[in-house]
Amino acid sequence: MAVKFFGQFLLDRGVIGSEQLQEAVRHQEAGNLRFGEVARSKGMLGARELESLLREQRRTDMMIGEIAVKLGILSPVEVGGVLSHQKSEHLSLGEALVRKGFLSRGRLREELLLFEAQCSGQGDLVLPRGLSNPAAVRDALEVTAASLRRSAVTSVKPDEAEVTQEEPEKNFGVFSVRFNGDVNLLYVISVPVDVALLLVRGSRELPALLEAVRQFCAQASRKLASRLSEEGAKVRASQPKEVAWRDGGYSVLRGAKAVRFRLACPSGDSFLYVL
Repeated sequence: MAVKFFGQFLLDRGVIGSEQLQEAVRHQEAGNLRFGEVARSKGMLGARELESLLREQRRTDMMIGEIAVKLGILSPVEVGGVLSHQKSEHLSLGEALVRKGFLSRGRLREELLLFEAQCSGQGDLVLPRGLSNPAAVRDALEVTAASLRRSAVTSVKPDEAEVTQEEPEKNFGVFSVRFNGDVNLLYVISVPVDVALLLVRGSRELPALLEAVRQFCAQASRKLASRLSEEGAKVRASQPKEVAWRDGGYSVLRGAKAVRFRLACPSGDSFLYVL
């Protein structure tokens, strides 16, 4: 069964319409400030300090609060205060729907119970059988999903693990990284433009969007190399390489078998290939 987000669940059941969902999501996004935005609103960070922290986050894949403490910009107590504010002020989609008048609280409780019951029957994602290195494949999936959640500040649910020899379908940004050493694999990430817009900081121009996807791929692959090293493997990761669309298709799998994962996200689905 494919994973489903609460908003899509409500749409499929006819509880709300697509325009109502979009309006509620906009209301939710406007109400949920990022760490840096909260810290700036409290006078803890200046614009230059925040930009410096964001650059370091893109480079290291650490949380901004962790970086701020490491660099001595904020104290652990100050970071804890910002996180507590974010938690106490967090606006869920259900609450946004209630505030906009699209659902009553009673109906929201009923729908959440139905949604949770459906989700509980989905179980954990099972890897295909016969993989030569299933641990490394699962590591790649977990690291990529976690990095995407953090970098794009969005919900990400891995889904549809399958073995394929088909090249990726056309997408906005497709990048590959080659791992060599004790673990040999090709890591390919395919990202739609709406997710790229969540990754970028500042400019929305095409080069900036592609650079944001490249940086995300570099960040996730560094994290994967680090995890593999922690598990005792000696590995080297190449720099991300953009996979070009030529003559009506990509040429990255080249007939080899890969494990393909769909990374479901409200803004659009990304895909991870590991072979």
